[in-house]
Amino acid sequence: MMVCNGNTALGLGVMASGMDMVSMYPITPATSASHYIAEVYDQVGGFVHQAEDEIAAMAFAIGSSFSGKTACTITSGPGMALKTELMGLAVMGEIPLVIVDVQRGGPSTGLPTKVEQGDLLSSMFGMPGDAPKIILAAATIAECFHFPILARKLAESFRGPVIVLTDANLATGVQPWPRPELQEEWLAAPVDQSEWDSSVPAYDWDEETGLSQRPIPGQPNGMYVLTGLSHTSRSKVAYDSETNQTTMQHRSRKLATLQSTLKPPKINGDEEGDLLVVGWGSTLVPSRRRSISCAPRVPRSPISIYALSHHWSRA
Repeated sequence: MMVCNGNTALGLGVMASGMDMVSMYPITPATSASHYIAEVYDQVGGFVHQAEDEIAAMAFAIGSSFSGKTACTITSGPGMALKTELMGLAVMGEIPLVIVDVQRGGPSTGLPTKVEQGDLLSSMFGMPGDAPKIILAAATIAECFHFPILARKLAESFRGPVIVLTDANLATGVQPWPRPELQEEWLAAPVDQSEWDSSVPAYDWDEETGLSQRPIPGQPNGMYVLTGLSHTSRSKVAYDSETNQTTMQHRSRKLATLQSTLKPPKINGDEEGDLLVVGWGSTLVPSRRRSISCAPRVPRSPISIYALSHHWSRA
């Protein structure tokens, strides 16, 4: 068994995932994660970048991910607000990225040391236009460790940002959890430096899944111009309605593809009733105290969010 808080588990998960760059600006209650990572990251070849502000931290992480190695940025609610435009760039440019939001009370600077799960809707919808993304919600300190590993894999498979939601309760709370046995498959694969087939566009979207292989700028023939503007499959800026509609459909298809692999939630109690209680994230612990069991790793909504570890009870 291990005994630590959620932010330490988060740092361990980042290292176990094979991500070797974390960029962040200090913000309560996320800061201690960077403190821990900065102390030990060099032992596994990692690098912590403390940016001058939240926007710069996001830009630094995106640039690192664009170069071929998926990066991570860790923040809280106010920082998520500042990262919004660049998060949209990661969606439009289809750049793998892991964003951790250690939630606190709000709005504005709110309650820096108090717990709240107030960032769910802003994580889903808080940016211009149609910007679908994957969202995971950790329910336990163990999931604070495992979810960065899962998030990196999803970000690379689906070419886009993955948000991991924790909160102050998990960040500062301490509990024992099963000591993980490290697995090589958790680590990121080496950056592909084989020659890219120049006949394949940078966004060679599959018509059914919306997925595409990602060229790496350092690959021979793998260079392309990254843009946050609407673009064709060859990353050429395009303002026509047909191109814009096509690219939006492909980005949404990716999440529909992910949804098809997930299991529906288990309902605890009767199949019908007058009241349905839906919990997510760290509400698992108090719900267990009320004898409400947990059905982990299930989808919540068909398009914009896949918030894992929900626990449902029907009364």
